[in-house]
Amino acid sequence: MVLATTFTVGCVALSLYLLPRLKGMIVGIQWAKRMHGFGQNAT
Repeated sequence: MVLATTFTVGCVALSLYLLPRLKGMIVGIQWAKRMHGFGQNAT
C-alpha cells in the first residue's frame, strides 16, 4: 500500500512539474518553425 501511494503521489507531482516545461517547449518549437498564431492575422 505504501508503494502504491508513493508511486501515485510521485507521478502526480512529476506531471505537474513537467507540464509547463513541456508546454513551453512545444510553443517554442511552433514559434521557431513560424507556425500560425503568433501575432499576424490570417488573411
